[in-house]
Amino acid sequence: MTSWSIINKKIKDCINSRDPLDCLLKLFQETDDGWVAFHIGGILKGEGRLEEALDYYKKAYERLPLPKYKDMAKSEIEKLEKELEKLANNKNVLFIVTCTEKKVWAEKGAPKYVPAKEAYIGSTMKRWLKSEGSKKYPWLIFSSKYGFIEPDHPIKNYDIHFIKDPGAISEETVLRQILHQEFNGFKIVDFDRVYFVGSENYFRKLKSIFMRAGMELERYELSGEN
Repeated sequence: MTSWSIINKKIKDCINSRDPLDCLLKLFQETDDGWVAFHIGGILKGEGRLEEALDYYKKAYERLPLPKYKDMAKSEIEKLEKELEKLANNKNVLFIVTCTEKKVWAEKGAPKYVPAKEAYIGSTMKRWLKSEGSKKYPWLIFSSKYGFIEPDHPIKNYDIHFIKDPGAISEETVLRQILHQEFNGFKIVDFDRVYFVGSENYFRKLKSIFMRAGMELERYELSGEN
């Protein structure tokens, strides 16, 4: 059996590696260790891969020997089960994912127009595209220049901040988009539950606009967003 200190050292090395998840998965295959499984669950949860995260937290609970750590795994299991149940019970769900400052045009050779989901290459969009939500639910992108747009909507390069730049889309236009604009056959106002994935500043600003539309906007967090 590998000692606790060695396991912790290997976990730390994995977390500091280029691909922490891949490293931890290989380490779990080698050790079948509950603390490794717990850290895998944390990374998957941060990426929005909730069902996979739940599976690894359950593996952690089964393997961790000490009550303190079993309780930590149990707490994560309970939180994820509640979150998954909430999503399952709300079929009429829409996700709004923020644009990111980092864009594909920072790289040489990018074409003038690129689909929005490929144009924004910051960690928020990367993590969202890996998440279960991006495949299970309808979603839109919120752009500080264009407002709400479909993921495949082509855009060109820009550098505008929604809150502080004069060239950003206006609150009134955003409100009209929420109430009246159609996206792939649906309107935002028709959804029972709308989640926002992105920064706290953008969330607060959009939440106030959604309130004017008579709607609630909830924040859905993915770790490591920018």
